[in-house]
Amino acid sequence: MPFLLAEILNFQGSTHHFDVGSFSNKLKESYVIFICTFDEFGKGRHVYSFENRCKEDLSIRLNDGTHKIFLCAKGTMDDCSEKMKEFLDYIAGKETKGELSDRLREEVEHSKANEKWRKEYMLFSEKLEEEYEKGEAEGRAEGVRLLDCVIERLRNGEAPEDIRESGVDSKIIEIAGKYA
Repeated sequence: MPFLLAEILNFQGSTHHFDVGSFSNKLKESYVIFICTFDEFGKGRHVYSFENRCKEDLSIRLNDGTHKIFLCAKGTMDDCSEKMKEFLDYIAGKETKGELSDRLREEVEHSKANEKWRKEYMLFSEKLEEEYEKGEAEGRAEGVRLLDCVIERLRNGEAPEDIRESGVDSKIIEIAGKYA
């Protein structure tokens, strides 16, 4: 197998060194699973599985061990096990009956009663809120900087079409034009 940058990037910061083509079997498999109450892709599936492939030639796979799976509670196809459907129905808030959903309900009640877990959850929620607010402020500041830059470019006589070709959204150029 040829040297693949994606495999090194997927090695998650390890400082190990590999010979060209020798490390693909040393990478750990990684899974990112999205559990959704909606069908992001609108095709009616309960399960969508993705792997890294070349867009130009779908027969070429990175084989980097990464897997992305979307589980969708709004699926309508008969494309997964009954237990998976029960789980997704439970996630969607539907009335469910079965051993799995009974166990899930028990664990949720147990977790709610666990004072330590509740405190950790509250701290985590607060941290998420702080990070969200920080990101929102950074986004606003970046937007202001971009708007200032576009206003300056327009004042210097640069054509809106040229600014647009540099990747700036038309709406931003339109707003900046009111202040240029």
